[in-house]
Amino acid sequence: MVGVGYVEATACRCGVPPEQCVHDDELLTQHTWKSGSFNDQPRPTEVELSMLRGDVSVVEACDYRSNGVRVSVAKLAKAGRRQTTAGKYVRLASL
Repeated sequence: MVGVGYVEATACRCGVPPEQCVHDDELLTQHTWKSGSFNDQPRPTEVELSMLRGDVSVVEACDYRSNGVRVSVAKLAKAGRRQTTAGKYVRLASL
């Protein structure tokens, strides 16, 4: 279960920024409170999207995002997640 200490427990201690610490092909999970509606880019005041490392369930992500406060069944039913793997974007020459 992903608890309130998730970020601290999974944070890398290598000293580089997070975007350099997440390994290529590492599984990442993005949470949303409204299933099917995800942020595809950072908000205007942010520089990156929030992602959770690993295979995080909707229930676990809701628990984390609500700082451990129990989420209602109705709110859980509306929540969602999507997953991707990390990796560098490489532009290939035209074939």
